[in-house]
Amino acid sequence: MDTLALVIHQLTELDGLQDQVRDFLAGRNIPVIIQQQLQIIIDELVSNAILHGSGVTDHFRLEVQLSIAQATCTLVIRDNGPAFNPLTYDASPETALNPEEIQTGGWGILISRSLADEIRYDDTQSFNTLIIQKKLP
Repeated sequence: MDTLALVIHQLTELDGLQDQVRDFLAGRNIPVIIQQQLQIIIDELVSNAILHGSGVTDHFRLEVQLSIAQATCTLVIRDNGPAFNPLTYDASPETALNPEEIQTGGWGILISRSLADEIRYDDTQSFNTLIIQKKLP
């Protein structure tokens, strides 16, 4: 199994994390479309975890692990913020014809679900853990 593991604590570190993920995936000849989909998922889920968890928990920590094995990319995102299962959140934002009336919450979860092949949540050991899988061609 080929694995990249990173830890960040604040949103300003997200660009650096994305750079390392991009280099890791490109170096393993992962198709560009899958690279882009994984980076969108990371951007949405990591930024949500930081925005909603880092101000509530002292010493906030978010771990990202990306591994490639058996024709599957597995992304694990763990944080020590307050317990929150985004998969139970109503990720069906209301839309309106008028852009000023469009609901702002829930889009990241909706986008991530549509791009991933599988997403699971676990909150054991005082961590929120999302396991996202994307199959390789």
